Formats: sequence, C-alpha cells, structure tokens
Amino acid sequence: MILIDQALPPVERDTVLAHELAHLDLDHRFTGQPWFDRRQERQADDLAAMRLIAVKALAAAIRVSLCEEEVADELGVTLEVAQRRMALLTDDEKDFIYEQLWGRTA
Repeated sequence: MILIDQALPPVERDTVLAHELAHLDLDHRFTGQPWFDRRQERQADDLAAMRLIAVKALAAAIRVSLCEEEVADELGVTLEVAQRRMALLTDDEKDFIYEQLWGRTA
C-alpha cells in the first residue's frame, strides 16, 4: 500500500508516487543497512525520473528555456527530478536533444 500526503502539491504527489512505484518494480526491501538503503533510494529516484520525463518532452522543454527551474516547470516536475533526468541522459539521448535544438548531431 502506498500512502501519499494529499496536502502535497500535485507535482510532488506525482513524484512520490513514481518513486514508490519504482521501489515496487525494483523489488526493493528496507534493509536497515544505510549504504544499501541509500542505494535503493537512488535507484528509485533514477527510475522515477526516467518514467516522469521522456527525452522528447525534455528536448521540447529545453527549447523553451535553458534554465533548469523553467525546464522543470515546463515538464510539470520538481527541479530535483528534472536535474536527475538530465544527469541520466545517455549519449544517444544527448545527441537527440542536440539535434532537436540545433538541427544536427554534436
């Protein structure tokens, strides 16, 4: 069961839900071992960011603004989620975004 505080803003509720679903899909279990639990949190954050932001949507948002806060607003995600997704870009995704911005690959 996933319980989400309804007092959270919608963007944060979406983030929490995506994060908790990622834990389920990754079959994570709380271990009580700080290093391992932090690793699981990072993995869930990574998967949530990948699910919440498609590379095409990210490219479109970057076309609107290069400011990270504005990109996050455009995508309807938290700044942290947008930053994490950008940090996770593969080389192919970076090439795609570059092509969308400049009409050619890097």
